[in-house]
Amino acid sequence: IILGTDHAGGDCKITPTLQSYATPWGPLPTDKELAKSLAEGLGGESAFEEEEHHIKEHSIELALVWLHYLVRKGNPKGRVPYVLPVLCGHMGRYVHGGGVAEGEAVFDFVVSELRGVMESRKTLVIAAGDLAHVGPVFGDHAPWGRSERAALKRADDLSLEAACNGDAGAFLEGIRREQDQRRICGLTPIYLALRALGEGVSGKVTAYDQCPADPMGGSLVSVAGIIWQN
Repeated sequence: IILGTDHAGGDCKITPTLQSYATPWGPLPTDKELAKSLAEGLGGESAFEEEEHHIKEHSIELALVWLHYLVRKGNPKGRVPYVLPVLCGHMGRYVHGGGVAEGEAVFDFVVSELRGVMESRKTLVIAAGDLAHVGPVFGDHAPWGRSERAALKRADDLSLEAACNGDAGAFLEGIRREQDQRRICGLTPIYLALRALGEGVSGKVTAYDQCPADPMGGSLVSVAGIIWQN
């Protein structure tokens, strides 16, 4: 199961696909039956209204290249796994408005479906999304210097701590409290992955970095890796 950021996706929009993603080693087959089941609960044909976003969206594409490489490295002649690629739109209504995301019908259905899959077979869940997007390139007035970078690291650490603790509510609340000033594009896929995995999950941060997003380095995208285990 791979939940990826849909940078062009609608508010709380969840978009599966029946198509398969290709990598340099060939296609990773989409589990069409699971995709159809998910789509049926999301409104049938209307679930595919934004399916074309899969064509240009890099979040799932990049992660599946890494996945396919690791699968081949571990078992060069083995069968590749089936994949359920799902793009996740933004959560503006819960970041900037009221309401409780745990009561969002779309999310509740998706979490229930994913848990059903996880209970029926051995499953790897991937949340493919970045953390912060800050600096002039993303709308801030001034470049981010050393002190701002340190403050960003502290804020990101709090989000990562909530994610490692398997606490979807705390992860969302931290971002809502600051009104998403960091512009975390991976909010929805990480939030849904945490809810699907459940409160018993624990994680470990494997890497963190702040990547320059302009030639002067005053705009940044922060990224991290977490490995979760039940």
